[in-house]
Amino acid sequence: VARGQGEAAAQTVIYDYTGAASPQVLQVLRRALNIRADRIISQPDPNRTVDFRIVLGADYVSCSAPGFGTRVN
Repeated sequence: VARGQGEAAAQTVIYDYTGAASPQVLQVLRRALNIRADRIISQPDPNRTVDFRIVLGADYVSCSAPGFGTRVN
């Protein structure tokens, strides 16, 4: 997790460095952050040190997607 000052982003995006090798994880991230599919940027990198990078933009709402936090027993 990297934090600090940076340039403000207008839109929240997820960079997928896995080359779609982890679709279940990506789906959980999308659902938790309520991000549309067109905000996923695929940039496969065999030398990656992380699988995903999330950039929270000005459009980000801190509440997760409806129903994400509910538990089904």
